[in-house]
Amino acid sequence: MAFRAKLAKRRGRGPNGTLSPKTINSHLAILRMILDEAAERFEYETTYKNIKPLKLQKTHIEPFSLREVHRIIDNVRPDYRNYYTVRFFTGMRTGEIDGLKWKHVDFAKREILIRETLINGQTEYTKTDGSQREIPMFGQVFDALKTQYKATGHQSGYVFCNQKGNRWITIT
Repeated sequence: MAFRAKLAKRRGRGPNGTLSPKTINSHLAILRMILDEAAERFEYETTYKNIKPLKLQKTHIEPFSLREVHRIIDNVRPDYRNYYTVRFFTGMRTGEIDGLKWKHVDFAKREILIRETLINGQTEYTKTDGSQREIPMFGQVFDALKTQYKATGHQSGYVFCNQKGNRWITIT
C-alpha cells in the first residue's frame, strides 16, 4: 500500500499532474504477478491479498457524427479516402488497418478477416485470440476496398501502401 501511495505522488500526465489510476493499476498488476509467482514458487502465502485496484473514472467519448465523418472523407486527400472510409465504418484498430493484407480481405464473403496486427512496424499475430474476428464489408466499405484493390491490389500484399508497395506511415 505504501508503494501505491508513493506511485500516486509521482509526476505524470493525469488530470492533476500525477500518475493516473490506470497507470498505477498497471504497475501494481506487474507487482502482483511477481509476488504471486514468488509465493507459489517458494510456497508461502502471497503478501498481495485484498488489495483492490484503484477505481477508474469512465471517460466520455464523443465520436464524430455521421455528417462529420462524411465531411472528413469528402475533404481528405483522395489517396487516403478509401483508408478513412474503411477506418470509420469498420472500427478497425490502427494496427489492424495499417497492417491489413489482401489475403485477409474476402470479397466473395464480403468480410475483412482480422488475423494480424502491426506492432512497432512488424506484422504480428493479434494480441489475443479474442481479437481475431470477421468484420462485414457493407456498402461503402466494400466499394472502398474494391477501389483500393484497383490501385494497390497488384503492387503489394498490403491493402494500404505507397506506390512502391510499402506500407503507409499513417496519420492517426
